[in-house]
Amino acid sequence: MSALGTATAANHWQLMFLEFLANKDGYGDIISLGAGDASQTQLSQVPYAFVIDRVYVHGDNSPPRRT
Repeated sequence: MSALGTATAANHWQLMFLEFLANKDGYGDIISLGAGDASQTQLSQVPYAFVIDRVYVHGDNSPPRRT
């Protein structure tokens, strides 16, 4: 489970001055916008107009790593 996740078609969010820590053992997404799978079949379902400003996202340097 992500620390921050949105629904499909979420829009016009402004996220500022936040800090997200790595997930347990480095698994999964820290931030996920939208469904992240094949259920978003139309452009209108994709999240848009997000401002992520001065946000510190910590990764986990133990395997497995995603870049």
